[in-house]
Order: sequence, then structure tokens, then C-alpha cells
Amino acid sequence: MNLNSAFTRIVGLLLICSLFCGAAFAQDTNAPAATPTATPATAQVSTDNPTVAAEPYQWFYFLGRFHPILLHFPIGLIVILLIVEVVGVIRGSTGEMAAARWVLLTFGALSAVVAAFFGWFLSWTGGYDADIVWWHRLTGFIVAGLASAALIARFLYDRRNDDRFGWAYGLSLVACAGVLVPAGHYGAELTHGTTYLTRYLPEELA
Repeated sequence: MNLNSAFTRIVGLLLICSLFCGAAFAQDTNAPAATPTATPATAQVSTDNPTVAAEPYQWFYFLGRFHPILLHFPIGLIVILLIVEVVGVIRGSTGEMAAARWVLLTFGALSAVVAAFFGWFLSWTGGYDADIVWWHRLTGFIVAGLASAALIARFLYDRRNDDRFGWAYGLSLVACAGVLVPAGHYGAELTHGTTYLTRYLPEELA
């Protein structure tokens, strides 16, 4: 297989996987469904749900409670990595920046994948607005897919020194950082309500 074919297949597969993973998990019908009657303003995990303590999902419910802790890692790591890369383009990359890149990228991608799955588990407990859960889960898994794509593309770029992998890395990273914005927004709506930002909006800005 030549390099052109390998590059096309890898990048295409990564993009397709990131989109279909998000769509598949967002439309999952095998897991316990989120409670559709909860309103965003009062959305919270049900503490008296008898299914929460029931097997075989108990471990998944337990792990899901760590989602609010883990989600901050990919956000911070990916944003810092993007800043490091911008500085590297402007001032030139150094050995220290290359080392920092791999630490940020590796842990950013891994934490994004883990946070996405733990968030999916958390949604099984119910008590959240179903529509917002759908969008948050979709964008969360797309973030995880793009972060993983960036990790693989950077590995191939460093290994083969092919600019096309470098472009794939840069585009995946920028797209990942971009999708973080709506993913975080939908997550905030689940915990704080849809009117959190606008509740005290001055009349002049309304």
C-alpha cells in the first residue's frame, strides 16, 4: 500500500469513526434512557431511582459519577496544546515544546475518550433533559474522536515526516478545540439550566 492510499484511508476512517461514534452513542437505545420529563433548569441525577442500585449497570452508574471530574482534563489539555502549537508556529518549535506536545496530546486524547464514555454512563441514571443529553453526548464523542485522530496523525507525521499528516494533525486539533465549545455549552445547560447565562442579562443587551 503506497503512502497516498494509506493517508487517504487513515484520515477518512478517523473522520467517519468520530462522526458515527457520536451518532451511534447519541442514539443508543440499549442503555437506560434519560428521563425526558426533566427540565434543564432542574435537571439533576435522580437519587431515589431504584434502577441505579440494580445490576448489571451499577458499576457503570458508579463510574459515570466521575464524569464531572474527568471532563475538565481534555478541555484544559487540548486548549493548552492548541496554544502551544500556535506559539510554536509563531516563534518556532523547540525540544521542550515537542515533549510538552506529546504529554498534552496523549493525556488529552485519552481523557477525552474516558470522559465521553463516563458521561454516557452518567446519562443512564436519568433525570436529565433528553434533547440536551443527545447533543452533549454527540459532541462529546466527536471531541473524543477528533482528539484520537490528532494523536494518530501526529504520531504518523513524526514517524514519516509527511506534511499531509501534519495538516491532518493541525486540522483535527483545531476542529477538536472548536467542537469543545458546543460540547461544554450543552454540558453546562444540563447542570445549570438553559437560562443560566441570560438570567441576569441587562435590558440594554436583551
